[in-house]
Amino acid sequence: MKMVKQIKLSDIPEDFVKQACKERLSFLDGNEVYYWGAYEEGGFVGCTCLVVYKNGHGKIKSNYVLKDYRGRGVFRELNEACLAFAKEHKVTNITLNCLSDSAKIHMKYGAVQYQETKTIKYLVYRL
Repeated sequence: MKMVKQIKLSDIPEDFVKQACKERLSFLDGNEVYYWGAYEEGGFVGCTCLVVYKNGHGKIKSNYVLKDYRGRGVFRELNEACLAFAKEHKVTNITLNCLSDSAKIHMKYGAVQYQETKTIKYLVYRL
C-alpha cells in the first residue's frame, strides 16, 4: 500500500538522500521549501520538493523514486500532491529542469517544454 504525505527535509532517510545524490539530485531547506514523501511497505521510496517564491511562481526540485519502485505510480502520486498544494497556495507557474526521460513523464502530466540544451529540458506547469 502506497502513502504520500507532506514531510520535512529531516524526515528523508539519509540512505535515500545518498542514493538520490548519486544521480545528481540536491536537497534544499528553508521557509518556502516543501517536501512530499512516498512510503510503500513501510519504507521510504520517493520524494519531491517544491520551492515557492513570493511572486507566485514555484520550482520543482529533487523528484526521485527508488529504481525498484519506478513504474508503480509513485511519481504520479507525488506529483499530484505537489501540484494540488501549489494550486491551493495560488502558485501560477511551476518550472523545472530535467533530463529527457524525466521530461517525458512531466509532459505526460501537463508540463510544457519551453527550452532545451543537449542534456536538459526546461519545463513549466501552468496552473
